[in-house]
Amino acid sequence: MELIEKVKTQVEKLGADIEEIVEIETIRLTDRIKTIKTEDCFYEAKAVILATGREPKKLSLETDCKQIYYCAICDGSIYKGRNVLVVGGGNSGVDDSLWDRSQRPRFSRMLLRWMMMGIFWPMKRCVQMQLVFLSPEMYAGKNTGRSRPL
Repeated sequence: MELIEKVKTQVEKLGADIEEIVEIETIRLTDRIKTIKTEDCFYEAKAVILATGREPKKLSLETDCKQIYYCAICDGSIYKGRNVLVVGGGNSGVDDSLWDRSQRPRFSRMLLRWMMMGIFWPMKRCVQMQLVFLSPEMYAGKNTGRSRPL
């Protein structure tokens, strides 16, 4: 929550209005100018960010490791220049891998999952950038001490 408050303070200093918990009645995103209608207001903008949130899936790992994070954007800078493993093959894992690489070109990012499921073009970009390592032998489970080098 502390991070949210800091971001909120920053955007308010830049002159942005923040309306929390507003029910949207209609939204139109197909035109050049996007429109959103609520009970009290009508908004127009060239771009709209739909931040609906994601629910992280906790890994069932037996570990005392304190370095498992669920927000690449929030925590990724801690690991700049290090090898990092992203567990997941859906849109979230793909997006996190691409975002981290775009922000930190020397940031080594790997995506693990036997079958990737997500939007085709971002997944294709991950493959082209060699961010992806697919293996049927690897899974998120108990650490046996016999790890394969990444």
